[in-house]
Amino acid sequence: VLNGRKHWITGGGVSRLHLIFAKVYDEKGTFEGIGGFLAIRDKTKGLKITKREPTMGLRGIPEAVIDLEDMDVPPTALEIPPRGIKKGFADLMTAYNSQRVGAATVALGIADGAYRLALDWSEKRHQFGRPINEFQGLQWKLADMSIRLAASRALVYNAARSGADLAAGSQGHRSQSHRLADR
Repeated sequence: VLNGRKHWITGGGVSRLHLIFAKVYDEKGTFEGIGGFLAIRDKTKGLKITKREPTMGLRGIPEAVIDLEDMDVPPTALEIPPRGIKKGFADLMTAYNSQRVGAATVALGIADGAYRLALDWSEKRHQFGRPINEFQGLQWKLADMSIRLAASRALVYNAARSGADLAAGSQGHRSQSHRLADR
Protein backbone atom coordinates (compact mmCIF):
# COMPACT_ATOMS: atom_id res chain seq x y z
CA VAL A 1 0.00 0.00 0.00
CA LEU A 2 1.36 3.42 -0.98
CA ASN A 3 0.32 6.75 0.51
CA GLY A 4 1.68 10.17 -0.31
CA ARG A 5 1.87 12.87 -2.92
CA LYS A 6 4.14 13.25 -5.94
CA HIS A 7 4.63 16.71 -7.47
CA TRP A 8 5.75 17.77 -10.95
CA ILE A 9 4.99 14.45 -12.61
CA THR A 10 5.68 14.86 -16.32
CA GLY A 11 2.79 13.52 -18.37
CA GLY A 12 0.61 13.13 -15.27
CA GLY A 13 -3.02 12.84 -16.28
CA VAL A 14 -2.07 12.01 -19.87
CA SER A 15 0.21 9.02 -19.42
CA ARG A 16 -1.56 5.74 -18.87
CA LEU A 17 1.37 3.98 -17.21
CA HIS A 18 3.21 5.47 -14.25
CA LEU A 19 6.43 4.28 -12.67
CA ILE A 20 6.36 5.46 -9.07
CA PHE A 21 9.50 5.24 -6.99
CA ALA A 22 8.96 4.80 -3.28
CA LYS A 23 10.53 3.37 -0.18
CA VAL A 24 10.21 -0.39 0.22
CA TYR A 25 9.76 -2.05 3.62
CA ASP A 26 9.73 -5.72 4.50
CA GLU A 27 6.89 -7.43 6.41
CA LYS A 28 8.41 -6.31 9.74
CA GLY A 29 8.56 -2.65 8.70
CA THR A 30 12.32 -2.58 8.13
CA PHE A 31 13.43 -0.23 5.36
CA GLU A 32 14.94 -2.14 2.43
CA GLY A 33 15.56 0.57 -0.17
CA ILE A 34 13.90 2.27 -3.15
CA GLY A 35 11.84 0.40 -5.71
CA GLY A 36 9.71 1.35 -8.70
CA PHE A 37 6.03 0.46 -8.73
CA LEU A 38 4.02 0.23 -11.94
CA ALA A 39 0.58 1.80 -11.76
CA ILE A 40 -2.02 2.14 -14.50
CA ARG A 41 -4.16 5.29 -14.57
CA ASP A 42 -7.87 4.56 -14.12
CA LYS A 43 -7.10 0.96 -13.13
CA THR A 44 -4.90 1.18 -10.03
CA LYS A 45 -7.03 1.76 -6.95
CA GLY A 46 -5.84 4.80 -4.99
CA LEU A 47 -3.92 6.51 -7.83
CA LYS A 48 -5.40 9.97 -8.35
CA ILE A 49 -4.32 12.78 -10.66
CA THR A 50 -5.38 15.73 -8.53
CA LYS A 51 -3.98 18.89 -10.06
CA ARG A 52 -2.23 20.14 -13.15
CA GLU A 53 0.78 22.25 -12.20
CA PRO A 54 0.85 25.69 -13.85
CA THR A 55 3.90 26.23 -16.03
CA MET A 56 5.40 29.14 -17.91
CA GLY A 57 5.66 27.92 -21.48
CA LEU A 58 6.37 24.24 -22.06
CA ARG A 59 2.69 23.41 -22.09
CA GLY A 60 3.04 20.55 -24.56
CA ILE A 61 3.62 17.98 -21.83
CA PRO A 62 1.59 18.61 -18.70
CA GLU A 63 3.03 18.47 -15.20
CA ALA A 64 0.68 17.19 -12.52
CA VAL A 65 0.28 16.29 -8.87
CA ILE A 66 -0.45 12.63 -8.19
CA ASP A 67 -1.97 11.58 -4.90
CA LEU A 68 -1.52 8.05 -3.65
CA GLU A 69 -4.35 7.25 -1.26
CA ASP A 70 -4.05 3.70 0.05
CA MET A 71 -2.88 2.76 -3.43
CA ASP A 72 -3.09 -0.99 -3.70
CA VAL A 73 0.22 -2.29 -5.06
CA PRO A 74 0.54 -6.04 -5.60
CA PRO A 75 4.03 -7.54 -5.33
CA THR A 76 4.03 -8.08 -9.10
CA ALA A 77 3.93 -4.27 -9.57
CA LEU A 78 7.36 -3.86 -7.93
CA GLU A 79 10.17 -3.27 -10.40
CA ILE A 80 13.50 -4.05 -8.75
CA PRO A 81 16.39 -1.87 -9.95
CA PRO A 82 19.26 -3.66 -11.74
CA ARG A 83 21.53 -3.57 -8.69
CA GLY A 84 18.76 -4.43 -6.23
CA ILE A 85 16.50 -2.53 -3.85
CA LYS A 86 19.38 -1.34 -1.66
CA LYS A 87 20.94 0.51 -4.62
CA GLY A 88 17.57 1.72 -5.94
CA PHE A 89 18.03 5.38 -5.02
CA ALA A 90 21.51 5.54 -6.57
CA ASP A 91 20.22 3.86 -9.74
CA LEU A 92 17.28 6.30 -9.88
CA MET A 93 19.58 9.31 -9.59
CA THR A 94 21.83 7.91 -12.32
CA ALA A 95 18.82 7.41 -14.58
CA TYR A 96 17.84 11.05 -14.09
CA ASN A 97 21.18 12.30 -15.44
CA SER A 98 20.14 12.01 -19.09
CA GLN A 99 16.84 13.69 -18.26
CA ARG A 100 18.73 16.58 -16.74
CA VAL A 101 20.71 17.07 -19.94
CA GLY A 102 17.45 17.00 -21.89
CA ALA A 103 15.86 19.58 -19.58
CA ALA A 104 18.94 21.79 -19.86
CA THR A 105 18.73 21.51 -23.65
CA VAL A 106 15.11 22.65 -23.61
CA ALA A 107 15.98 25.57 -21.30
CA LEU A 108 18.88 26.53 -23.57
CA GLY A 109 16.59 26.50 -26.60
CA ILE A 110 14.07 28.73 -24.84
CA ALA A 111 16.81 31.13 -23.72
CA ASP A 112 18.25 31.25 -27.24
CA GLY A 113 14.81 31.99 -28.65
CA ALA A 114 14.28 34.77 -26.11
CA TYR A 115 17.68 36.25 -26.97
CA ARG A 116 16.91 36.21 -30.69
CA LEU A 117 13.56 37.90 -30.08
CA ALA A 118 15.24 40.54 -27.91
CA LEU A 119 17.92 41.12 -30.54
CA ASP A 120 15.31 41.44 -33.30
CA TRP A 121 13.19 43.77 -31.19
CA SER A 122 16.20 45.95 -30.35
CA GLU A 123 16.78 46.48 -34.09
CA LYS A 124 13.14 47.36 -34.82
CA ARG A 125 12.38 49.51 -31.77
CA HIS A 126 13.42 53.14 -32.14
CA GLN A 127 13.89 55.73 -29.45
CA PHE A 128 15.19 59.26 -29.92
CA GLY A 129 15.34 58.69 -33.67
CA ARG A 130 17.54 55.56 -33.69
CA PRO A 131 17.31 51.81 -32.97
CA ILE A 132 17.60 51.05 -29.27
CA ASN A 133 20.39 48.56 -29.97
CA GLU A 134 22.66 51.54 -30.60
CA PHE A 135 22.48 52.54 -26.93
CA GLN A 136 25.48 51.34 -24.97
CA GLY A 137 23.51 50.17 -21.94
CA LEU A 138 21.38 47.85 -24.06
CA GLN A 139 24.44 46.66 -25.98
CA TRP A 140 25.96 45.56 -22.67
CA LYS A 141 22.81 43.65 -21.74
CA LEU A 142 22.67 41.93 -25.13
CA ALA A 143 26.39 41.09 -24.93
CA ASP A 144 25.90 39.62 -21.44
CA MET A 145 22.98 37.55 -22.74
CA SER A 146 25.10 36.26 -25.62
CA ILE A 147 27.98 35.35 -23.30
CA ARG A 148 25.65 33.51 -20.91
CA LEU A 149 24.09 31.62 -23.81
CA ALA A 150 27.52 30.57 -25.11
CA ALA A 151 28.55 29.43 -21.62
CA SER A 152 25.28 27.54 -21.16
CA ARG A 153 25.66 25.87 -24.54
CA ALA A 154 29.18 24.76 -23.62
CA LEU A 155 27.94 23.36 -20.30
CA VAL A 156 25.10 21.44 -21.96
CA TYR A 157 27.43 20.01 -24.62
CA ASN A 158 29.93 19.00 -21.96
CA ALA A 159 27.20 17.32 -19.90
CA ALA A 160 26.02 15.45 -23.01
CA ARG A 161 29.59 14.31 -23.72
CA SER A 162 30.13 13.12 -20.15
CA GLY A 163 26.83 11.24 -20.24
CA ALA A 164 27.86 9.58 -23.49
CA ASP A 165 31.14 8.53 -21.90
CA LEU A 166 29.26 7.00 -18.97
CA ALA A 167 26.79 5.24 -21.27
CA ALA A 168 29.66 3.76 -23.27
CA GLY A 169 31.26 2.55 -20.06
CA SER A 170 34.34 4.64 -20.85
CA GLN A 171 35.26 2.05 -23.50
CA GLY A 172 35.87 4.62 -26.19
CA HIS A 173 32.52 4.12 -27.94
CA ARG A 174 31.02 7.26 -29.43
CA SER A 175 27.29 7.42 -28.82
CA GLN A 176 24.65 9.40 -30.70
CA SER A 177 24.60 12.13 -28.02
CA HIS A 178 28.38 12.43 -28.32
CA ARG A 179 28.14 12.96 -32.07
CA LEU A 180 25.38 15.53 -31.61
CA ALA A 181 27.42 17.38 -29.01
CA ASP A 182 30.32 17.71 -31.45
CA ARG A 183 28.21 19.73 -33.92
